[in-house]
Amino acid sequence: MHLSQEEEKHFYRLLRSLAQFVGSRHYLTVGQKDLRTDESIDVEQMAKVTEYLWDHADEEMDACLRENPDHLDPEDREIISKWRKARPENYILERILKKGAMLIGPDNNVFCVSGLQSE
Repeated sequence: MHLSQEEEKHFYRLLRSLAQFVGSRHYLTVGQKDLRTDESIDVEQMAKVTEYLWDHADEEMDACLRENPDHLDPEDREIISKWRKARPENYILERILKKGAMLIGPDNNVFCVSGLQSE
């Protein structure tokens, strides 16, 4: 299972909104194009922003949801709020099911992960 094209676009729209907020708030995107709208985003710049974001996920997501600079609707804000549970770690691939890959995290939590573009 993977996301539909529409779901994938929605995911990236929300991620870019959050990344733009974090990048501009911490001067990580000074002189860079808008991460929300520019299709030719510098990969290294985006990596720097997302690395900072995941290192400070709770506080950055709280601030973005509180300030809501892109006037996200409640459904989109709820989606971003759920991303707080995401943690970049090393995972063990336990098995692959039709609905997604089952991963076991370092704290023995189990996650079902779907692909964005492919199964």
